[in-house]
Amino acid sequence: YGCTQVIIDRAGNTSTQFWNNTPSKYLTSKSFKVIPSNNTSTGNYEITLYYTSAEVAGWQTATGASIGGAQVVKVSNGFYIPDVSPAAPRTVDVSFTPGTYTTLGANGTITGSFSTTGFSGFAVGIPGAALPVSLISFNGFQKDKYGILEWKTSTENNNKGFELEKSFDGIRFSKVAFIQGAGNSSTPRSYIHNDKTRLTNIQYYRLKQFDLDGGFAYSNTVVLKSNGKELLDLINVSNPFFTSVNLLFNKPPEGMIKIQLLDMNGRVVFSTRKLAGNSGKLDLGIPSIISSGSYVLNISAEEQQFSKTIIKQ
Repeated sequence: YGCTQVIIDRAGNTSTQFWNNTPSKYLTSKSFKVIPSNNTSTGNYEITLYYTSAEVAGWQTATGASIGGAQVVKVSNGFYIPDVSPAAPRTVDVSFTPGTYTTLGANGTITGSFSTTGFSGFAVGIPGAALPVSLISFNGFQKDKYGILEWKTSTENNNKGFELEKSFDGIRFSKVAFIQGAGNSSTPRSYIHNDKTRLTNIQYYRLKQFDLDGGFAYSNTVVLKSNGKELLDLINVSNPFFTSVNLLFNKPPEGMIKIQLLDMNGRVVFSTRKLAGNSGKLDLGIPSIISSGSYVLNISAEEQQFSKTIIKQ
């Protein structure tokens, strides 16, 4: 391997997200970058990583796991531990091996063996499996009194497809359609489905994503509400938003506009009335106490309405 450089490329006394969203599967915050001058892929080696007692205790507390059952995790092919996330799982570049933990005074070491592979980035944890699908967003809106659902993925691993489900009470869901997935994809993909059943009152939508091996997972829930009114002509709604929502109307409605923000259970968390004015622009200040997450924005003016799922960051 020749002259070899070792760098601590990430530090901390807790855990950090790796390739899924489960805290028990996070890795040690401290990770290592090992760079030999000759990174041959035919060598076998044993690597020992050193952790302080605070780093070990912090990871165990954050994950609820024991360092005695941890694995040594490696990311290769020019990538390192901080390069992996649920949005970029890099599954072909990740490998791991059982670790052997040994105390070293008040601190400790963990050792793992790798065969026929070069050096790269290392950390410790119990990573489990990568998310089969990294869902960037799942939103819905109304058009001509029908529901239109849109979603985007950043990566897909063994993804059979998506079952779109609908409910009228938010509890009992039934299948609307099945949309084929990409199988395996490392590039962003967009999906859209038009529900051919006219919206009535409040309707709830969610995705049930199926793996090729039969496993499945649910998305967030999108809420659409109809009162039989015509659709307001909005050009743009800021989404996601932080402390304000900016609206731009193609044709400003006359009179007072009623605006409501509903949570995913249909509860009103913010309500106001405003005049659109002649410019067609309207800025809504959202109370800072409203937590991050998905909400339904309902806007109504006389015999017109608009509804869209938006995300507060």
